[in-house]
Amino acid sequence: MLQGAFKIIADGGQETEVRWDGRDIRAWEARFDKSWIATIDQRSVTDVAFIAYAASRRAGDPRTWEQFNDQVVDVVEVDAQPLPKSKGTRKGRTGGSS
Repeated sequence: MLQGAFKIIADGGQETEVRWDGRDIRAWEARFDKSWIATIDQRSVTDVAFIAYAASRRAGDPRTWEQFNDQVVDVVEVDAQPLPKSKGTRKGRTGGSS
């Protein structure tokens, strides 16, 4: 399931947390006429900010995209889990099933 949370940091340091989900991805896709999944290697800061904007609108934020874009200085993913560090491959293992 596509979902997560962003911390939105506004000019002046005010922070707001919003939850995003598939509705916000679909809003991005409708706005930019692209597939979110197909463009995974081409994401920009603006793409991520728009997802945060769409989530904040659903939460009641009355700002337009232009106002949000002018007032927000950063968007940070708050529930991202770091990938575990690789311990290398195990000796004697192959890609096949065991």
